[in-house]
Amino acid sequence: MAVAAKAYLLGSISTAELLAALSDFETIDANSISAAERWVTFADQAGAQRKLFVSQTDEPSLVPGALTYVSIGVTDPGPALIQRLAECFGGFVNLNDGQGDEWTGVQASRALERAEPEQMLIVELAAVVGQEAIEKIIPDLFDPEKVGRLEEAFARYRERRQALEPSSPSI
Repeated sequence: MAVAAKAYLLGSISTAELLAALSDFETIDANSISAAERWVTFADQAGAQRKLFVSQTDEPSLVPGALTYVSIGVTDPGPALIQRLAECFGGFVNLNDGQGDEWTGVQASRALERAEPEQMLIVELAAVVGQEAIEKIIPDLFDPEKVGRLEEAFARYRERRQALEPSSPSI
């Protein structure tokens, strides 16, 4: 049974910043939003009171550096709200934690303002190949010697692919 939709957002995001982002969501009554130390409270379109839990943390298995953890119940509009926050700030989402603990990377332009370059790289790679694949290579991602060898391997690969492509006739 699912309990929560949750996300690790890139950087330290204050409840005031979350409040500002939430005020733009059409599924929330913007006049009902309030923030306390670890909670953002609001009313959804049906008038039901909802609470978004907020915590500053780090999760080195996902990315190095500061993260903001947010969670809310999976009843509507919970998952959509978590997805939209991740799209605003960038990070990782798990929209239904009862269905497994797979995290999905979400890129966002706002994240560039606060995220560390390493965090952005990990999110970008995880969005392509999945978080589990990235977790296995995080220690190697920032080893200059290994990165150099990978870049050389990809350069050789591109050269081989180009050599196999038929050349176009010149006019």
